[in-house]
Amino acid sequence: MQAFSNRTPKDGNFFYVPELNIEVVREKASSLPNVLIETINASIFLLKGLDSEKTLSVSNIAAYLDISSVAINKRLLRLVKLNIIERIPFVFTQTNSLRISCYKFCDNNDQFEEVTIKQLQQEETKRLIKQISVHKRESALKREQEKKLYKQGNYAPRPQTSEILPIRQSGNFLVEQCISTLKQPIQKMAKSISIGNKTEIKAQITSSTRIMNAEDLQVLFATYSLIQKYHENSLTTENPKPINRTPIHISDIAAVRGKSTGGNTNIKIRESLESIYRTNFEFYGLGNIDINSHSISAYMRETFSNFQQCTPLSEVNAEIKGDDVIFGKDSMIYLIKLPEDVFTELLTGKYHFVFPQASLSAPGIVFSLYLRFRSRVKTTFSENLKTTWTALAKGSEFKDFKISIKSQVLKVNRKLKNIQDSFAYSSYDEKRALNI
Repeated sequence: MQAFSNRTPKDGNFFYVPELNIEVVREKASSLPNVLIETINASIFLLKGLDSEKTLSVSNIAAYLDISSVAINKRLLRLVKLNIIERIPFVFTQTNSLRISCYKFCDNNDQFEEVTIKQLQQEETKRLIKQISVHKRESALKREQEKKLYKQGNYAPRPQTSEILPIRQSGNFLVEQCISTLKQPIQKMAKSISIGNKTEIKAQITSSTRIMNAEDLQVLFATYSLIQKYHENSLTTENPKPINRTPIHISDIAAVRGKSTGGNTNIKIRESLESIYRTNFEFYGLGNIDINSHSISAYMRETFSNFQQCTPLSEVNAEIKGDDVIFGKDSMIYLIKLPEDVFTELLTGKYHFVFPQASLSAPGIVFSLYLRFRSRVKTTFSENLKTTWTALAKGSEFKDFKISIKSQVLKVNRKLKNIQDSFAYSSYDEKRALNI
């Protein structure tokens, strides 16, 4: 039985690849559905990051494909049934294996029955036809509901997303330094952050669900951009400031982020909007307080929330499940109210901070790198990778961070080949490590 000393159950399911006949695996998988071929190709590509015991975490494959752990495990189960991969018995030398699976590629020349593939394709076709039929009915109903809600609210037309550049208000935006960098969700965090090169303040970040992460920040900036564009044409001398409530469509957020709408993308955007709404910030530092026409200097606390209001528009009432209230799980339109100073700055400010078009579609870890390096780069800038890891992903394993950052940068490079954006560039060099 194979034994592993470098891993523990907290590292999750994994592959063991002492050797591999890649051509045999690819030939056996050539007639599978595209999602399974994609999973196999991603696994083979990430074999460059095998550790000393020839193992690869399934979580790294999920991160590379930008899918959930549930989705990747479902795909692997299908590959097991098709005899493309197999589970093998093993032990951890440090602890019990619990319910962890160790996978190994079936790279012998034994051909699995052709009828298995045909059956799989037939089942896949039936499932897709049923899924498309249900999706069409649901989509038609949602479109009617959206039209009704827009008509009742007397809202302006949705902005053209092709004309939108990702922006935020100018100046320091402390929220960028207060996002969670951990994979697992957390509800409370404290840290020191800086304003400029000298001033340091303390921050307490809390949430009733989970604290914002880098992908949530991308959704926030997409939302800012849509709000600014939505109200842009309504600013007149007679109406210098429109009402601070904006209908934002889930599909428009996806478009600004360069993603296809529907399915998992919509679910993730709804989760991000909830996280943005429920994450609260308290900043502590030295400031000036006006009291009775006099100004005194003292240490003080200020609170901030990204959204003052963020409600799904729905024709379905909320329901209680246990200690939770479930509401708006299928809504496509959210009504958003910003803090007044943020709303005013977005609409009337002389300057905005503009992001590269491709930055909001980049993986979260790459976007975090961009935010970190942006303020530090003059002409060139270098940083030890362990320093970057401490700032962006402390709490994770350093080896996993290296594998993840490499795979995600290479993934961005492939996407950039199809995007004309002169301000977005990245490369990976084995000797020099990373250039962005």
